[in-house]
Amino acid sequence: MSLTATIRNAPDYPPVGEIEVYDAPASDKEVFKWANGAGGLTVLAVKDDPAGASFNDQPYLWFQLQFPGNMTGWVRDEYVVLEGDASAYGLGKLEVPQGAFELIHGAANIPTDNN
Repeated sequence: MSLTATIRNAPDYPPVGEIEVYDAPASDKEVFKWANGAGGLTVLAVKDDPAGASFNDQPYLWFQLQFPGNMTGWVRDEYVVLEGDASAYGLGKLEVPQGAFELIHGAANIPTDNN
């Protein structure tokens, strides 16, 4: 079971049509934007926020994703919904899509699906 991602709007933020994708975790260099709601993206790597940015004392995670056209980039946890085997990253096996932000930061009262 592989780990896949879907791009989504961040909880508690106004909806947008596209999400910024960066060249590295916590980078200011946007490499492209990707459509909100796009799914089937392969998770290549997961890293803690290098600047130590956090929510509720839990560091944000950045997900390196494989996009169509052989493009890769990094997206922060609040913009990612995961499905599949995330046990290598301490998030368990996800049989149904789960918001990465909710899994990581324990924000159970924030809706998982904000597409």
